[in-house]
Amino acid sequence: MSTQHSLLASYLLKLESALQQHELWSTDSPSALQLSSLQPFCVDTLTIEQWLQYILIPRFSALVATGADLPIIPADNGMAGMADIAFNQRNIRANEVVDLIRAIDSLLEAPWP
Repeated sequence: MSTQHSLLASYLLKLESALQQHELWSTDSPSALQLSSLQPFCVDTLTIEQWLQYILIPRFSALVATGADLPIIPADNGMAGMADIAFNQRNIRANEVVDLIRAIDSLLEAPWP
């Protein structure tokens, strides 16, 4: 497993834990229709924490488990900004969650050797 994959695996575990600690972890799974949204972050069908739990964490965990190439995201175009806005709009104080998403953004901003 590459260093980048190991770091991502660590961040994903910490993100799951932070979502649970902030009581943002759901026990009710969204419907297949909600999960099939074509909008970025499924903004029309899921909350940001649901998107993290049911889309981002499982997909990135699968990439880590298989050693597949990780996506490269453009600098300053990551997921943390969206999460910060979504949480602030709902008056949710989840800085630790946003910081972990920011760390994932930074990890994926540039290709690794």
